[in-house]
Parts: sequence; C-alpha cells; structure tokens
Amino acid sequence: MSLDPILKKPIKLWVVNYFFYPLYAGPAERFLRYSAGFRERGVDTTFVTSLQPDLKQEEVIKGNQVKRLGNPSSIPESVNLFIKRVVDLALKEKPDIILFLVISPSDVFQVLKLKMRGFKLVFTSGFSLNREKLNPIKTGINNFKLFLLHSLIDVTVSSSDALSADFKKIGLPARKLKSIVNGVDLNRFSPPSNEQEVIEFRQDLDLPQKEIIALFVGNRIDRKGVIELVQGWKMYRRNGGKGYLLLVGQELRNNPEYNSFYVIWDEVLKTIEDNDHIIMHGPSDEIEKYYRASDLFVFPSKLEGLPNSIPESMATRLPVITNRFTGFSPELGRDKKELIITECRPEKICEDIEVLMNDENLRSQLGRNARRWVEDHHSLAGSLDKYVNLFNELSG
Repeated sequence: MSLDPILKKPIKLWVVNYFFYPLYAGPAERFLRYSAGFRERGVDTTFVTSLQPDLKQEEVIKGNQVKRLGNPSSIPESVNLFIKRVVDLALKEKPDIILFLVISPSDVFQVLKLKMRGFKLVFTSGFSLNREKLNPIKTGINNFKLFLLHSLIDVTVSSSDALSADFKKIGLPARKLKSIVNGVDLNRFSPPSNEQEVIEFRQDLDLPQKEIIALFVGNRIDRKGVIELVQGWKMYRRNGGKGYLLLVGQELRNNPEYNSFYVIWDEVLKTIEDNDHIIMHGPSDEIEKYYRASDLFVFPSKLEGLPNSIPESMATRLPVITNRFTGFSPELGRDKKELIITECRPEKICEDIEVLMNDENLRSQLGRNARRWVEDHHSLAGSLDKYVNLFNELSG
C-alpha cells in the first residue's frame, strides 16, 4: 500500500557512507538515485561522507547537500575515525534520522552516544553477514558483537529476505528488521526503442557497431569475479566465440586492501591480446546507455546483497548471467526464467556465455521475462514509499 507522497512534517535525513559520488560506492549511488523521490515525499537528504583528495568539503550534488568529513591536509582517515566525526557533527546539527550504509561493531560506543541522545538510527545492509569462514568460537564472538551493535539501531533494513535472515540468525527480533528491495527507475532503465538508438549509443560510447557485446558493470576488484570473467571470456574467444566483452567501472588501486589483488590483476591484463576483444571503460553517470548498447549482462560476483546492476540491466531487457553469490536472493529472479545462474569459474562462465551468444531467441525470451520481473518486484515508487513510511514511523 502506497502512502501519501507528502509527509505530515518534513524529515531531515542523513545518509552516511565512507565513500560517495563520484567514487561510486553502490549503496550510496542507490540513495543518490532515491533522493529526488525522497524530496517529492518531504524528506530532505544530506549525504555525509569522508573527505577524499581533490574533493570539496561541502557541495551540492543533484540537489543534495554533501558534507565530507576529515582533515584536508592528511591522507584519507580510517572508517572508525570517520564515524566518530559523523557522531560529533550529528550532536551539533541534530538530523531527524541517520541512515548508515557503513558501520561496524568497533563503532558501538559511537552509536551508543547517538542512541543516548535520542537519535533515530537506521542501517541499510547491502551484503551478507556470511563473508568469511570462521571457527565456531570466532563466529560466536563476531555474531555477539553484531547483535550488540544492531540492538542499538532502531531498524536494520536489508535489500532482500535472504539478508534479513542473516540478522535473525544473530538474534535480532523481527521488529528491528525490515526488507526493502532496490527500486529501479523503469523510465531511466528501459530498452532501446529501435536499432538506430543502439547505433547512436555505441557511437556516443565509442563502442564497435554490428558486434554482440557482453557487459559487466562494477568495480574491478576480487569479489566481483572479474579475473574469472576475463579468463572465461578468453576461453570463449579461443573456442571461436564472437563479440566483445565490455567492463565498465573503476579500479580501487589507492585502497591498500586490494594491493594483492592488483598484483594478480596486472598479470591477467598482460595476457589480454587484441583478438580477445576486451574493452574497459571507467565509471559513468549514464550507465543506462551502456545497458542499452549491449546484448547481455555478465556478473560473476562472489559476495553481494541485492546489487543495483542486476535489476537495472534486467529492466533494460538484457539477459543476465550471474553467479549464485553469497547473499544471492530469489528476489533477483529465477534460474532459466528471468536470468541464468552460473558459477564463478572460468569454464562455467565460458559455457554460459557461449549458450546465450549463440541463441538470439533465448536472449530475447530472457530479456522479456527479466523486464516483467523488475516491473513486478522492483518498483521504485514502492521502495521509496516503504522507506518514507519507515522514516515517518521513526520520527513520530
């Protein structure tokens, strides 16, 4: 049931994430897309993020105030120090609701400060809690820390029932949990009207004409499965496969967490030959053009929640190949009905790409089914209304 789009009183919402536009953190990008709909419903959104090199401390982006916290004379600060700065600023400026996209058990005392001062707190979970295999003792300790943290947060929102189930397992009661799928703008993410549009999109993006294009969208990091994807594509090409592989996203080489990955990634890049037909582009503000210019979408990620790119590509009527990653949810669609579920192994990726590349009818059928699925399950208005209804309840 949709609520009245205008709240009884305006709500001042802070969305807090360590990375934010133009650094393309997926959850932050999602809420940036939601912000116009929030404004229409009486929610004034401010994005609070970390200060990064060459970015302003304060500016307006797409109608939203952005506050970047940190010391401009130093390298970017730790996430924990960033959260402390968020809390200090919140105590001064007093937003109605603080929605965290990043928080950890080590921040529990900072969250406690906010709770004791009466702030309404929301956490939106974008990933499965089952990120690494720990022994039973470490798992128990980790789950207890997570329980303490999320007990202080008013509501933990997950993008799928599968992610909500993770929080139930650590003991959070149902009243503190809510599932809201990622909403998709069906006007922005829509299929091209005709072949001429595809030609124009490819010209604009400097992509080859009259070739089948398999698209990947996401950061080029280990958990996204990009090494396995490139290796699988190379196998496909060596088997006589046609077309191009297009990777759109950024590399996070300034983050020391990924140093070991980029050592391996650079070795993979050295093996790519011209005849492999692999194209790499940076992140884009007009990602819908890439979907419309492509013929299928491949996403062999290892760990996600409910990623933006899958329902967006499905809305554009692209057939999707995706891994059953940790955090995968039935909300994304059914295998061989709305998408193809692969494995994050080069041989299996190669096999599934080959099947779709060689069967235009199957691509069309999956694409049509995918669009209908998103229309039925990922309504943007429905997701916005659920969030605003939650904010309304919390603000009293």
